[in-house]
Amino acid sequence: MSFLYPIKLRLLRAGKRLIPRVRPSFLIIGAQKCGTTSLFHHLSCHPSLVTPRIKEVNFFDADNRFARGTWFYHSYFPFRSLSTLGSKSFEATPSYMGGQVKTKKTVARLKQYNPSIKLVVILRNPIDRAYSAWQMYCRYYRLNPDWYFKWMERDDSNYIRENVICRPKDFGTDFKADIEFDLKNISNPSPYESPILEWGLYGAMLNLYRSHFPANQLHILFLEDLKENPIETLEKLNNFLDLPPHDWKKTPLKPENTGGDYPSLSVSCRTKLADFYESDVTSLAKLIDIKPPWLDFSPPA
Repeated sequence: MSFLYPIKLRLLRAGKRLIPRVRPSFLIIGAQKCGTTSLFHHLSCHPSLVTPRIKEVNFFDADNRFARGTWFYHSYFPFRSLSTLGSKSFEATPSYMGGQVKTKKTVARLKQYNPSIKLVVILRNPIDRAYSAWQMYCRYYRLNPDWYFKWMERDDSNYIRENVICRPKDFGTDFKADIEFDLKNISNPSPYESPILEWGLYGAMLNLYRSHFPANQLHILFLEDLKENPIETLEKLNNFLDLPPHDWKKTPLKPENTGGDYPSLSVSCRTKLADFYESDVTSLAKLIDIKPPWLDFSPPA
C-alpha cells in the first residue's frame, strides 16, 4: 500500500465535508413500537423527500454520537445535487421519546440544533405498545442476554452497568411478572434494565417537547388512524410538512416491522396497565386537545 494512501483518504474525507447535505427539515421522534417504521417507509415514497442512509440515526439521544458533532449527523443524509434539488429529508428515531430522562436531554439538544424544526409523533394504545415492546425484548434476550447493556454502552461510554437494577434472569417467561418489575422500579431514582412501561408515558414526554417547541411545530397522529384511514392521515401529515400534493392512493402502504402475531393479552393485564396509564392518557388528551382512539381509557372530562 502506498504511503500516500492515508493522506489521500484524509483529503477525500475532508472534501466530502465541504459538499452540502440535504439536512433534515423534520424528524419522526417516536414512539417506540408505534409504527415509526411503517410511517418512515410511507413517507419515503413521496417524490419530494429523500431518506438518510438508515432510518434511525440515534444522534440526539446517544451521548457518543452527539459528541461527534453535526458533521457526523449530516453525513447520514444525501448530498445536495441536481437529483435532490428542492427535496427535503428526515429521519425516524423512536428513542427520541425514550423515557423522561433521555427525552429531557434529547429535547434540549434538538432545540439547540434547530429551534424551527418540525416534529412528527405517531402513538398507539400504550397497553398494546407495552406488550409489543415486551415481545421485541424477548427476541433480543434470546439472541443475546446482554443486549441491553451493550446498547447502553454503545450510546454512552460512561454508562455504568453496576448502577442499574437488573431484571430477573427469567425475563420473557411471564409478561405479568415482567411488568410488575417495571411498576416496582419506575419511580426509583436508579435506572433499571430494559424499561417497558416508561416509554409509553406519552403525555409526560410530549410535555417536555411542548416546553421547548410550539404546538404548530408538533404533529400527532395515531397508529390506529394510519391503519384504518391511511390516505386521510397521510394527507394531513403532508399538509403539516408543507410538501407538494401527492396521490397516496397510488402508493403501496404496506405495514412494516409488524413483529408477528402474539397471543391476546389477558383481561387482568389490560386492566392493570389501563390503571397505570390512565392519568398520563388524560394529560396527553389535554396537552394535544385530541381524544386518543383508545377504548381502554375513560374519555377526558
